[in-house]
Amino acid sequence: ILARGYSDEFQVYHNLNYYTMTASFGRPGLEKRLVNSYLMRDGKRFTDQPGYDTMFFTEEMKGRDPRLSQTVRTPGYTRIGENETLVQEFGSTVTGYQMIKFVTERKWDTNNKDINDIKDTCNEKGRNEECVFLVAGRMIYRKGLDFLFDALMRIPQETRYQVRVVGDGPELEHLRKRCKDNLNLSEHVHCMGSIPYMEMEKEYAGADVFIMPSIRETTGTVLLEAMSKGIPVITINKFGGATLFDENTGWLYGGNSKEEYIENLKKAILECIAYPDEVTRRGKNARKKAEKYTWQKKNEKYQAIYEELLKK
Repeated sequence: ILARGYSDEFQVYHNLNYYTMTASFGRPGLEKRLVNSYLMRDGKRFTDQPGYDTMFFTEEMKGRDPRLSQTVRTPGYTRIGENETLVQEFGSTVTGYQMIKFVTERKWDTNNKDINDIKDTCNEKGRNEECVFLVAGRMIYRKGLDFLFDALMRIPQETRYQVRVVGDGPELEHLRKRCKDNLNLSEHVHCMGSIPYMEMEKEYAGADVFIMPSIRETTGTVLLEAMSKGIPVITINKFGGATLFDENTGWLYGGNSKEEYIENLKKAILECIAYPDEVTRRGKNARKKAEKYTWQKKNEKYQAIYEELLKK
């Protein structure tokens, strides 16, 4: 299951409050047929009540299943954390049954706030003294961490860089043991395990390059996350990565054998270390390209598909 985190600290908002409470956007509301389907508090059907279809609003809300008052504004409604009683805003709902199901505290109202998925922060990224590579995902074999470690062992130990590996899974202890047993890996690789979401945001902020060494993958949500942060990606030239990236947004490596894959991955890493200006250039391009994959853009595409179908 995919989830999306929202944070005032990182200025990442959603617009549900705005969608349900403004006259200029959305104006959603439940249909009366759906409201009628809510039972009475004693379990009886509302539609068995005499004159149910012509009751005033205040009358039809009396004695109803409490879940109705958790779905729409009913008499006595207050917003979370407030005491002021509010009635329906008929300019904000075309049916009169104003939705409140997911409405949050007033501080999360997005009036005059940017709800775009992607913030233009890549220009703010400072350059690290040494190249910082980030790896994130579940620690399982097909994620290719052993291949990555094999490539890192071929890089001279005196090379200045670090690799931060974030995630949990059955391979984590094995990977930590590999680091412990090899001086080159132990000096450059940090296996951090699982970390909180807010800490992950900090990892993205401090990374120069993202590596996804998976040997089998669909697309990988982390690829889009990295792009949205202005971080170029090193990944295999197959699957979703080959669609998202090119020589202007990241590094794609391939091969016809395990040996070739490991060697080409090593070369890509060394190129990032040697050419920081190129890392910056590709990161900015990746961030710009990520704008094509926001939830807003996806919604527009699906909306266009449905509209086309309805014409037929």
